Amino acid sequence: MTLNMNSDNISESCKDYILVYTNASRENPVSIDMFDLSGRKMTTHQSLDQVYRIQTNHIQAGTYYLKINNGKNAIVTKFVIAN
Repeated sequence: MTLNMNSDNISESCKDYILVYTNASRENPVSIDMFDLSGRKMTTHQSLDQVYRIQTNHIQAGTYYLKINNGKNAIVTKFVIAN
């Protein structure tokens, strides 16, 4: 399985959530980790779905990184939460 290695994996940010598009499957789950700018892990998610919704309404405004990993490949992308 390959992971799409570009920033198109993340949708435009909405007020309360972001959508992450992966090529996950029942046989190949994807882990999605969110980090703040200092590298502190904020959340960890496991997904078997190709579209995963992450609630952001409880997260402070700022710049964050998402690491999407399928066990073979990983992508890290930056996004901003603005309140």
